[in-house]
Amino acid sequence: MSNKSLGNPFDPDISLKHVKGCGCPTCTGGAVDGELTRPLEQGAAEPEALSSSEAVKEGTGPLEKKKLNIGFVPITCATPIIMAHPMGFYSKYGLDVDVIKTAGWAVARDKSLNKEYDASHMLTPMPLAMSMGAGSSAEPYIMPAVENINGQAIVLHVDHKDKRDPKQWQGFKFGVPFEYFMHNLAGLILLTLPN
Repeated sequence: MSNKSLGNPFDPDISLKHVKGCGCPTCTGGAVDGELTRPLEQGAAEPEALSSSEAVKEGTGPLEKKKLNIGFVPITCATPIIMAHPMGFYSKYGLDVDVIKTAGWAVARDKSLNKEYDASHMLTPMPLAMSMGAGSSAEPYIMPAVENINGQAIVLHVDHKDKRDPKQWQGFKFGVPFEYFMHNLAGLILLTLPN
């Protein structure tokens, strides 16, 4: 199975997965009124609509692995990973998942690379950095889902609420969650702007 991640990932009409019935020119079948469908049988009048769980099972075949360890860093954007367990979403698709609290991003990266985690909550650039060997050994890594975008912020302590101009930040110490993340890049850009 290949993926079509070089297209527009924000277009709801384009699937990023290339599976039977995905609707791309290579495949048979497609979408009818936004519903997933089975490929047309010869002589059939119109495709038969599938429920989402049927479509997942038919489109992906049998599960490669049912027992999964999924790591998360305990922050707000991990909520879908955490809450999928008590809400029964994992078991609905035949998965037995252990959701494991992780101390930080470097630990999530290392446990993923060591194959202790089957999947993990990560910052968006982490799979790319891991694939390139930036900050770790190079290991091809796939990012199948993006939970949020453009939610980053550079925040200052309340004692500095009057310092809105980055020129006033000289001498400040900033913490960044990951070397190859937006906070680090934005901070470097802001702090190196000419006067």
